[in-house]
Amino acid sequence: MPHTSLDVKTRLFKLKQFVTERWSAPASPVPCILVAQVDPDAVGSAAGLRYLFKQAFDCAANICYFGSISHPQNRAIFNKLDLYRTMRAVSMPEVGSLPLMLVDSSSLDDARIGRSDQKTDPVVVIDHHRGATLKDDEKHFIWIDDVGAASTLVTELIQGADLAFNEEDSDVALLLALGIYTDTYRLTTATERDFKAFEWLRCFFKRDDFNELLNYPLSPAYFRNVQTALNRQVLSGSRLVATVGRIDPDEGDDLAIIADELIRRTGISLVVVWGLIDGNKVRFSARNMDISMSLVGFLHERFGSGSSGAKLLEGGRGVGGGLITVDLGPLQELPLERRLNIMGELMQDKVFRE
Repeated sequence: MPHTSLDVKTRLFKLKQFVTERWSAPASPVPCILVAQVDPDAVGSAAGLRYLFKQAFDCAANICYFGSISHPQNRAIFNKLDLYRTMRAVSMPEVGSLPLMLVDSSSLDDARIGRSDQKTDPVVVIDHHRGATLKDDEKHFIWIDDVGAASTLVTELIQGADLAFNEEDSDVALLLALGIYTDTYRLTTATERDFKAFEWLRCFFKRDDFNELLNYPLSPAYFRNVQTALNRQVLSGSRLVATVGRIDPDEGDDLAIIADELIRRTGISLVVVWGLIDGNKVRFSARNMDISMSLVGFLHERFGSGSSGAKLLEGGRGVGGGLITVDLGPLQELPLERRLNIMGELMQDKVFRE
């Protein structure tokens, strides 16, 4: 049975009232659903929210995202479902004056979004990451709940509106299911609500399409990065730091895939995999299995709250990462290998020191 509790029905009523009062008139601005980090859960929840707006509220919404489509699974999803046509890459100044909605995130103070003089608070937030302090009020619709995926929350709203996907909209159901499946690590960290939402969605898309987007191809560059990380890893106790050296920005999501594999190594509780991008910018992915340590607190302390972030999965597992700028001063003129060694020592100090 769909999860359509009074709580969801109440939230749906408030969201409909919130939306129709602000954006249903012909001259009203079209709200923008923002994806801070492109991944299946963010894309799925954005697509689902736009579907809900259209079908239940008779209101249009645009979907915009920051950054590039670099992860191989994201590229497969965008290509197969032609999402480049329906979702637009933007910078913050382009959308800062619009009514903004955030899914799978709760803050615009994010290194992935970039800096802007326009300080616009999102008026709608649907997220599942712990630690957010936003509160629901008359001027905002805020729903942050402890489930495995933001796509689960959007699916519950769709169920609460008594909607069902037809063949024309099956891609939306597919995206929501992918969001739940991937953000819960193939349902291994899923809550009961995630399971129920995923099972309901399965009726509306072809299993072959779902499997194709899970078994996405990996580029030769990915395997080169894996080899470099294995050759350039340093271990201190149960903590491991590895680098892929200098990488193209389009390969940045390889760091997350590699970190997911390295954290499975016996005896390892914390993994940080990093790469040098654009001269002095270091991108990194972190994974944590130590339930006694908050990964988000650790990353904020070592790398800054505006440059890093993390979420806690079921069972205490932490998943995070960030982007920092390393100012080497005159050492920036050193050969690449020397700079990589200096940055490696810096990253090891940040991760290994107690």
